[in-house]
Amino acid sequence: MQFCFIDTETTGLFTSYGDRICEIGLLAVDETLEIIESFESLVNPLREISAAAFEVNQIGDAELLSAPLFPQLADKVLELIDRRILVGHNVLFDNGFLKNEFRLAGIEYPDPRMLDTRDIARGLISSPSYGLSSLVGQFEIEVENRHRAMSDCLATYQLFKHLLALGLEKNYSSLEQMAGRYMIEPEKLFESLPDWLQEALEKGIEIEIEYMNRGNVTSRRKILPLSAFDSHGKLYIEAFCQSRKSKRTFLVERIKNVYPDRK
Repeated sequence: MQFCFIDTETTGLFTSYGDRICEIGLLAVDETLEIIESFESLVNPLREISAAAFEVNQIGDAELLSAPLFPQLADKVLELIDRRILVGHNVLFDNGFLKNEFRLAGIEYPDPRMLDTRDIARGLISSPSYGLSSLVGQFEIEVENRHRAMSDCLATYQLFKHLLALGLEKNYSSLEQMAGRYMIEPEKLFESLPDWLQEALEKGIEIEIEYMNRGNVTSRRKILPLSAFDSHGKLYIEAFCQSRKSKRTFLVERIKNVYPDRK
């Protein structure tokens, strides 16, 4: 069982709006979690970086003009992820962008099995936030140059090792057992989701929902689902909420109605 840790920086949040990868970091490790090989590169996305993305990663359009196009990097990416489990923090986001790049390049994507350090953390610890920054601080992981692909890739790798140690202490007898508990199988990824959510995630489309918050106040929201996850037997959606102009998490059982797109 070998792993490939991944982090991507992107021009924005949504492949459905034409956003692309502008930097990629990959870290291949063996069965003992020793690093075999690392790879990082800027990627010319053939479009401008959004102001919101630049505010986070500080990657400017000018420095990407001479960067390689993704098809020039595809063989190396395939070499590192081939027959390995893809690991990331919110890995479905990175995998979705990677899959989109392979689609645009006309190259078959291998659809690897995946592990999400965010999901593992949710299963092992209580935290006010399960974002990478919060968990890095909680485990006192030293990170330089946050929000760049290789730095965040290394942070995810270190976080995984901390979570593994905790898992072996509390719940699991081996790395294989813990990985099996949290493994994301591509062919099973959407099978337990409601049809409307499966379609929104697969096609990258916005939906309008009627949502009741913890105070039992109901409001209508237009959201773009980014990922779904299970926590303590309850299904949640992480989505970009248009009314709040930021990412939000929604408990699916609190969604009272889903309205079709009238466009």
